[in-house]
Amino acid sequence: AFTDVEAEAQRADISVDLGDFFEFTDAELHFYIQEVDAGFSGPGLTALTDTETYGGSLTLPIGEKFSLRAKLDTRVQDQGVE
Repeated sequence: AFTDVEAEAQRADISVDLGDFFEFTDAELHFYIQEVDAGFSGPGLTALTDTETYGGSLTLPIGEKFSLRAKLDTRVQDQGVE
């Protein structure tokens, strides 16, 4: 357990409907970044070392019944294996 540790976590998410900017597509773009300090502990999230996670996804409708989705997530962790 972590004791006497001051640690925090931050997360930012952004979602954009590309159809709001371009008439020819209804694609959606999602991006997030999350930073967690070493020693942070919260519901569903614990970090022994400083950790930064970021990623996103692109959803591209194909016709009326199908869509294509690409997703990427990356984690950078202090003292982690590269």
